[in-house]
Amino acid sequence: MVNTTYRTLWKPLADKLLALLLLVITAPLALVSAVGLLVFSGESKLLFIQPRPGYRGKVFSLIKFRTLDTAGKPTSFWSVLLRKTGIDEWPQLIHILKGEMSFVGPRPLLVSYLPLYNTTQQKRHQVKPGITGWAQVNGRNTQTWDQRFLLDLEYVEKQSFTLDCRILGLTIRQLIQKGNATEMPVWQGNKN
Repeated sequence: MVNTTYRTLWKPLADKLLALLLLVITAPLALVSAVGLLVFSGESKLLFIQPRPGYRGKVFSLIKFRTLDTAGKPTSFWSVLLRKTGIDEWPQLIHILKGEMSFVGPRPLLVSYLPLYNTTQQKRHQVKPGITGWAQVNGRNTQTWDQRFLLDLEYVEKQSFTLDCRILGLTIRQLIQKGNATEMPVWQGNKN
């Protein structure tokens, strides 16, 4: 992967400025979402916090609105609404401000997957993880894990302003057309 001015300067700067703007503008929506979760879901914990590997495999604590119970089922109709609209991801704007994530990049997976990656798959950590990514707009959870990793690696190699704009546009279109997808099954590692 060749470092460019876009990857090292303009993208991180644009990410932080846009995240700050969205945090300010959408704070009332986030407040309504949080209150709705507390009222309709009966959950005492508002946030889901889980360690995830980020850039170069460095682990950070990913934050989302808690919309699933311990069995992985939505806690209420409100939870389903937040997941379909992507509002459950709102707290991740804080990760973008902190420089731990980007708007676009491979989705941060589980820490338990780190020792399961082969050398090629580990390259997905050469860029910051994203709220959305190339794999998400190309079938998301209808793909096999191998297909998903190939798309992540394609993004790492071809990352550009044009590709990022395309991914963001496709993400918005998918949210409007059909909402967020379901969760991927747990990855068991490479077969060979």
